[in-house]
Amino acid sequence: RTTPRVGVVLMPGTRTAVKLLHGTAFRAPNAYERYYYNEPLGLEALDPEQIRSSEVVWGQLLSKFVRTTATAFVYDVDQIIEQRVTAAGDPYFANAGQTRGRGVEGEVEARFDNGLAVRVSHTFTQVRDRVLGTAVSNSPENITKAAFQYLWRGAALAVDGQYVGERLTIGGDTLPGFFVPGVTVTSPERHRLGASLSI
Repeated sequence: RTTPRVGVVLMPGTRTAVKLLHGTAFRAPNAYERYYYNEPLGLEALDPEQIRSSEVVWGQLLSKFVRTTATAFVYDVDQIIEQRVTAAGDPYFANAGQTRGRGVEGEVEARFDNGLAVRVSHTFTQVRDRVLGTAVSNSPENITKAAFQYLWRGAALAVDGQYVGERLTIGGDTLPGFFVPGVTVTSPERHRLGASLSI
């Protein structure tokens, strides 16, 4: 398999960058998908899943310390490996799914000379089945991330969090959103040794 990717970067100003990106990728079926169910049934070999994605990224430096990024993207996934059931009730895997995702993302990052850095981003995505037009399970529309970092004499304190919005289950139910926080403390290096603690 070949997975070509191409990118073009335009610089309309000293503080502005525009990126045009297009790429492809694939995921080969794993051993469980290939052999555990399919081989005993004598089914044909599975093909890799394939994805094509395109992005437009606008980066703007607002000042010496503040940078913003806005992104619009679309991607198509083909030959998604899904589990099916034969007429006799035997499970098997097949290249059956086709989805399309469209979304936008915005990010603001600030880095100051005193060692303080702050980053906030939000992504809105809609993923739909290309055949049925329905929403895809386990694909939240909203994801928000925030991170705070402070450096002092070689030590670092990082506090971050991620909110994942509600999403559908395979059965069609809706799961509520959730928030995951994190804290990491890193000590200065001494004699090429360092330590970090994450919660």
